[in-house]
Amino acid sequence: MTDGTGAFDERDLEFAELLVSYATATRERIRSEAALREARRITEQLHDAAAEVAAADDEGELLDRAVRAASDVLSFDKSTITLRRGTNSSRRRTRPTVPPTAPARWTSTRGWPAGRTPAASRRSSTT
Repeated sequence: MTDGTGAFDERDLEFAELLVSYATATRERIRSEAALREARRITEQLHDAAAEVAAADDEGELLDRAVRAASDVLSFDKSTITLRRGTNSSRRRTRPTVPPTAPARWTSTRGWPAGRTPAASRRSSTT
């Protein structure tokens, strides 16, 4: 590299481009590794949740474990699971996961973040 101002030559430019390329590749590798760690974490959570749900002894316990797993693994603000038999008989469990001190907008049922995205809200309001 040259020391003078404005004295970059073709070799200096190639070196700078090489550094940028290396930094870009490193940044992408770091992002990929972070995404892989997150995917592994979620996979472990799903596996643990499935094992816990499978160990339920009765329907009530099954519903309790399933709704807890859904809210914990999927991080929904509210999880509801309904077990239906025919058209008239059903059992339901709901687990709100929004802290009691959360702002009122967090518990809205008309859009995000209470389990629905704005796009889903628009679709449901037009049907």
